[in-house]
Amino acid sequence: MANSEPKKIIIVGGSLGGLFAGIVLFRLGHDVTILERTQSGTLIDQGAGISISTVVPSIYESFKSLTSSGSPILEFFNEYDRTGTQYYVNLPDAMQFLKRDGSVKATITGKVPNASTSWGLLYSLLRANFDGRYEEGFIAGAEGREGDGKAEYRTGLRVCEIEDAGSDQVNVHYEDNSGKKSFTEANLVIGADGPSSSVKKLMQPEAERTYSGYVAWRGMVREDLLSKETENILKDNLTFFYYKGGHVVIYKIPGLNGSTSKGERYANIVWYTNHTPSELQDILTSTSGKIHTFSLGIGKIRPEIRDRQRLIASSILPAPAAEIFQKVEQPFIQAITDTIASKAVFMNGKVMLMGDALAGLRTHTASGTSQAAMHALMLEKVFESGEIELGEWDEKVLEWAAWVQKMGVQMGNLAQFGEHPQADLTSPSNL
Repeated sequence: MANSEPKKIIIVGGSLGGLFAGIVLFRLGHDVTILERTQSGTLIDQGAGISISTVVPSIYESFKSLTSSGSPILEFFNEYDRTGTQYYVNLPDAMQFLKRDGSVKATITGKVPNASTSWGLLYSLLRANFDGRYEEGFIAGAEGREGDGKAEYRTGLRVCEIEDAGSDQVNVHYEDNSGKKSFTEANLVIGADGPSSSVKKLMQPEAERTYSGYVAWRGMVREDLLSKETENILKDNLTFFYYKGGHVVIYKIPGLNGSTSKGERYANIVWYTNHTPSELQDILTSTSGKIHTFSLGIGKIRPEIRDRQRLIASSILPAPAAEIFQKVEQPFIQAITDTIASKAVFMNGKVMLMGDALAGLRTHTASGTSQAAMHALMLEKVFESGEIELGEWDEKVLEWAAWVQKMGVQMGNLAQFGEHPQADLTSPSNL
């Protein structure tokens, strides 16, 4: 499908997946506009750590078959970053598992390289390489080069209809936060607007997003605020604690403004806990009384809910994990969900889905952001080299997503509802 004629491309969704795709396509000379639903300045650092590469060996090897390496994120920035920014923390290959008493139960040497970054750092770096005009960013915008297309990032716009206009054109209808409606023409529309994708709902409304039965409490703490006892246990290791009905993952990520200096980095914690649908509704009711469906952001958790969870942490978690969670000032909650489309390409190749909009992968696979980077790298093979046709792209991304999603469900169900082989099944002594 390689074509030297510049296309007018609309990308719906301005988070990491949309930016990955936008950079690839505007560097190929296309006119790319990203439409982001949230208002300018509200896509701030979400306090989320991100694995640079999956720690699951079979997934790591599968990336090699579709791109050029086992880490699409590393591959993407090696090819497309023009800022020279250090954007990740190298971690030891070893993974350690804690007992409830805080001691190390087991250490397993991983089979793949391990590194981590943060959502805020990646977002700033991608904006610097796309349009260079992120007002909250701390990375100077990259210089344009001959052959680049146009890059525009627009906020506060919700896509409500995509209309086939015949030939190679579609009309994208959208509205702003005041309800004012407008539309724009495009040759290609890419839905990269997350697991609750509006583009997916328009193209394939039967592809629902469903709750898995558990959530992730997430947050981070500067490592210099942790006790020596906790630091001596954690070091820089990827650390897990499994117990019946839940588990915790802890790892280091870059700190404020992307600092990778020791002492300035963050200890990132993800704590998975089971909740019925009615319990989910309760914990996702914000300080303003609004009931959110699948997530509750920083600063929105009701104090009584946060305090109750801190009390639970002190009762059942090992001391290092409990200390980190207690010191997280503003945690946030993400419901773990499943969603996948049965098609990635619509309207004879004029509409596509990618990243979480195509398939929301459970976090245990450490592959969600890598999937989006992989999709973007594969777009180059479609629109520049012609190495693969769009139909083949559709087939490959769907087959991979279905396989990894199934694996993520199995991993999550074992950890939350089964008996994980590394689980500490002893009862908490202070309950």
